[in-house]
Amino acid sequence: MVMSNVECRDHCVMRGNCEIDDVTYLNRPCVYNGDPVTLKDQYAIKFLKEVCPTLETGGDFNVCCDADQVSIFQESFDALAVLFKRCPSCYHNLANLFCNLICSPRQNQFLKVTDFKTDGENKTVTEISYYITEAFAQGLFKSCKNVKLSFTKEKAIGISCGSHIRDCTPHLWLAYMGGHDPSPYQINFYFEKNDFVMINEEAFYPMNKTIVPCSRAVRPHGPACSRMDCPRRHH
Repeated sequence: MVMSNVECRDHCVMRGNCEIDDVTYLNRPCVYNGDPVTLKDQYAIKFLKEVCPTLETGGDFNVCCDADQVSIFQESFDALAVLFKRCPSCYHNLANLFCNLICSPRQNQFLKVTDFKTDGENKTVTEISYYITEAFAQGLFKSCKNVKLSFTKEKAIGISCGSHIRDCTPHLWLAYMGGHDPSPYQINFYFEKNDFVMINEEAFYPMNKTIVPCSRAVRPHGPACSRMDCPRRHH
């Protein structure tokens, strides 16, 4: 079953929690082809502003996620981010990947629900396509690939790359993170060279948020990654 992409305006393709996945025991979102909704929960807004400062929400904070999703996202993302949080730019770039997946008010520009499960009136997302640029994938990986685990000299990215502990690549890393377990639904990443693509006569604008290199601070006067986690070239 495939949900078509309505191109008349920016809108959501999923929103809210529908059911618990019986493999990961994590929440799966509902299929939702509608307008973004104003988020009013102040705690959820505060979290998104801190973790996803470049999320395009508009003045009314209209997004494709609700407060419960933000709370669950915070818990699940913290579990992953604990591996990378010591490098602020890596953490920021990784947050952009998932913030836009879950909450962007323009989901239809780069996401497509490709399979779902029907239970009464609910349609639960089981598989999606996520279009991102190759440049974003490469930049994300580059900003994170040398981050060390705090309790060892091993690289954190190996733990989050499945069986490819020693030979992880941007595509392998994202394929593992998007797989059904650890993800509660299958996320198929597609890596595009251009900012606009036509897929089966549907228009998509691959997610291409600005990457912050590991050698730079995310915010003015903030810290950059340490040289241990981000080797610099000597000139």
